[in-house]
Amino acid sequence: MSWQFARFLIVGVINTFTGISVIYLMKYLLSAGDVLANAVGYCIGLCVSFVLNRKWTFRHDGKVWPSAIKFILVFFVAYATNLAVVMISIHWVGIDSYIAHLVGMPPYTVVFFLLCQYFVFPNQGGILDLKQLSSSR
Repeated sequence: MSWQFARFLIVGVINTFTGISVIYLMKYLLSAGDVLANAVGYCIGLCVSFVLNRKWTFRHDGKVWPSAIKFILVFFVAYATNLAVVMISIHWVGIDSYIAHLVGMPPYTVVFFLLCQYFVFPNQGGILDLKQLSSSR
């Protein structure tokens, strides 16, 4: 396993802990409803994930806003991958739904990592610079 992928996994743990902490604090301290608490927790967790992955995992020093927009798009692609795996596991393979959610986590993680490495934060600690590749032709 590469150190970059290990850092990505560590950021995922931090992101998860941050998100669930915000959700619980909003529910407990502010009596927020589940939907609001969940939305705020996920938004804050995603922001933490972006900052840590940009600076620590991929060491990206490019423009923030273009990479932030790409990061959000990549999140939705990874989430759609996760959801597809979960639904296929439940409805076509017949896996218990609790297990299916666990089965969906590795594809989500791998898709998110690869798209971050090659699309969101290319050549900033990543392997491939798409601009450099196209200019060398």
